[in-house]
Amino acid sequence: NVTDRPDTIIINAVAGGNGDSRLYEDEGDNRDYPENYAFTRMSCRADGDKNVYTIFPREVITDGRQLQLKSARGYELRIFGSVKPEKVMVNDRKLDKGSYRYDEDKRSLSVILPSVDCGREIKVEVIH
Repeated sequence: NVTDRPDTIIINAVAGGNGDSRLYEDEGDNRDYPENYAFTRMSCRADGDKNVYTIFPREVITDGRQLQLKSARGYELRIFGSVKPEKVMVNDRKLDKGSYRYDEDKRSLSVILPSVDCGREIKVEVIH
């Protein structure tokens, strides 16, 4: 059983391709997981000089009872194989350069996303 629910989830992605994934969650302290769980879908899409990373709202599957999961959390999006971005946008708002880190030697970009309601979509656009 795993009951540790971190405040921040680290998502590792590779720049330049299309892909989809899901984060599975359950309460971790009972055997109700076949009927009571949640997942958060994530996608990345490459379109020319722009990569779009989307974290979709959490989807909850239950037999009618309330799951004991965090209602909000932050994310750290780590993008490997990236070139230095011209700009980074989160939900159509341009981030200051201090809001993300680019490591030229490792060709990696790290975007810190503050805690947000798990029922909201987050869209990160990286323009090169």
